[in-house]
Amino acid sequence: MDQEVLQDLFDRAVSKGYTKSIEEFSLLINSDQEVLIDNYDYVKQNGYTKPIEDFQVLIGSKKKRKFGIRLGSWFIGAIYS
Repeated sequence: MDQEVLQDLFDRAVSKGYTKSIEEFSLLINSDQEVLIDNYDYVKQNGYTKPIEDFQVLIGSKKKRKFGIRLGSWFIGAIYS
């Protein structure tokens, strides 16, 4: 999770009248599809170009998963969210 991004989104929510804690905001953005999409649209308007799945990884809603094997410093496989 990128705490700086979450803080920016939280500050935006507070400026729009949100009154709960950042922890509760984090739970909200991870559980309410409408809130997630609103915040994703906001970051896209501010230059974010990656798909929503990457945004979910960024805010801690999803984790990237690795499938493959590690051979020394090499990783052979795929990383997906």
